[in-house]
Formats: sequence, C-alpha cells, structure tokens
Amino acid sequence: MSETDIEIFKADYDLICESLPEFCQVNSFDDYKWGRLAVRSRSFSLLVDGIDEAAMMPFADMVNHDFNNLASWRFEDNIRHGQIFCRRPITKGAPITITYGPKSNRVLLRTYGFAVQDNPFNTANLYIQLPDGEGPSGLLTRRVAKTGNPDTEFYRILHTVSLDTNDDDFKAAIALCRIAVATPDQLDQITDYAASPISLKNEGDALRYMEYEIDAALYKIGETDDDTVLKSSTLSDNERNVLITKHGERDVLMKLSMVIESLLPLVDPSISMAEFTKRRYHSRYANHIAYIRKIVELRRTHLE
Repeated sequence: MSETDIEIFKADYDLICESLPEFCQVNSFDDYKWGRLAVRSRSFSLLVDGIDEAAMMPFADMVNHDFNNLASWRFEDNIRHGQIFCRRPITKGAPITITYGPKSNRVLLRTYGFAVQDNPFNTANLYIQLPDGEGPSGLLTRRVAKTGNPDTEFYRILHTVSLDTNDDDFKAAIALCRIAVATPDQLDQITDYAASPISLKNEGDALRYMEYEIDAALYKIGETDDDTVLKSSTLSDNERNVLITKHGERDVLMKLSMVIESLLPLVDPSISMAEFTKRRYHSRYANHIAYIRKIVELRRTHLE
C-alpha cells in the first residue's frame, strides 16, 4: 500500500466519521484500513442486471493469477450467483488460474500483494521537469501556461510510462518535453498543449530531453544484480516482490530509452522525405504507427 493510498483512506475515514460518529467509536482507522484492503484485494467486478457491481466471492479469491488464465468469472443470472468457469479444457491436476487484468507489477503489488516476473504490462514512473533557473525571465511561467496547468509553481510532473508510444502517459510526457525544450518562438506556436510535434528540431530535442529524464530515473533506481539476489533463499516474499517490481521498472526505462534512440533518426531534419519514407517502414517501428503518422504530417507540412 502506497502513501497515497493511506492518504485517500484517511480522508475517506474522516469523512465517514463526520457523518457517522458512532461508526468511528467502534472502528479505528486501522480497522477501516483493513476492511478497505480486504475488499480491494479480494472483491470481483460483476455485471449484475446490467449494472457493474463489486462482490466478495469466498474461495474464488483463492484462485491464483496468470495472464494466460484458464478460467474467468461471471454473474450467472439463472442461479443469481457469481461463478468461476473454464475458458478451455484443463488438464487433470493442472492449477486453475484467473487473471486480474493487464496490470503492472506496481499495481499488482500495491493492490494484491504480489508481483510477476517478466510482466508484459509493466510500467515505470518517470518525472518530467521543466528547466530550472527560468523564473526571473518569465519563461517558466510561459512554459507552465502551455501545459494547461494554472499553477505556475507546478513544473515537475509524474508520468507512468510503458513502451507504448500511443499510451496517454507517453503522449503527456513527450508533450511536456516539447514544452521544456521549446524556444520562445516555438512556445508561440503551441496551441494544443504540445499534443502534436512542433518542428523536427523541437521533436528531436524533446526526445533527447526524455532520454535525459530516463537516465536520471535509472540512476535513482540504481543497479543491482537482481537475478543473483532473487535466487537467495533468505528473501522474504515481500522483499522478493519489491525486487521483482524494481527490476521490471528499470527494464521498462532501459527499453524505452532504446525506443527513443530508434525514433531519433526519423526526426532528423537533414534527411529527405524519400529517405524518411524508406526508414519509417522498418519493422522496428511497427508498434509506433500512430506516433510516426504525426511525424509524417509534420514533414508534409514543412514541404508545402
């Protein structure tokens, strides 16, 4: 459970105490927190009479998670019960598994108390910070205004990034990088909070700025010989899960840095449209079509 979770739980608990003082006379905050965690980690989402409901399903919550799940759950209308059902034939003696959904290890650990090695849905926290030292010139205020955030002191923003350049958090992160590296003239061109590339030069600078922030995040995580440590029999389950989560987040950042390196040649202003077209169809870009389409439109605009 994160500090943010505790803050949210405490705010909710205080609100309940204001409305129902008798509840808090017999239930401490620790009692309430235990109940919230039990429901959050054990409840199932069910579609009941067309309405999404959360329900506790004894025994069903003991079925293990696997992204390649053999079973799933549903609300069975004719018997008015929740039901675990097989999605395909199960070999005798094989464990029955369900999936908690495409969640990163950070979410799995915070919500359910475990992490999965080689989790394909891992994400990583990445802070993007606007340049320091620009306050007196008024340039910082202009940059913050272009982010759409009215607080001129708010210039360091956390993004939860994956390897998907079409992910909303990646889009928000690269947009902030565009603003962070924009010249005063380029800032004047921004009308959509930098949701689209401004220029080839700015886009290249923005990608490099994101690489810099990735490097900063990697140094903060640090380097450990995780594979060796994970083989240690002295690790507790919690220590092992934290290490697996940390390893996964570092892996995402390192691979994202490689993705950015692969994109940089496409925003090189010195290459021709013909060379760009030749490069963009390389198989390495198959998962970044939406991002590359924006670069295509940018290059076409510059040719007009």
